[in-house]
Amino acid sequence: MIDYADTAYLSDPHKVRSHSGYVFTCGGTAISWRSQKQTLIVIFPNHVEVITLREASQGCVWLRTVI
Repeated sequence: MIDYADTAYLSDPHKVRSHSGYVFTCGGTAISWRSQKQTLIVIFPNHVEVITLREASQGCVWLRTVI
């Protein structure tokens, strides 16, 4: 199982929101994914990265319990 996570800092500059997402693949096939606009307003791009990694980690824990 491989996880890819990415963020777009201030993807909506008018509402000061960033966008994050992740996808889990197994054998080259996507088995779980999520893409969403951040609910928190952050000042620094590295905060968005940490939030995205936390969400991807939670998704990984959930997916491992399902599998």
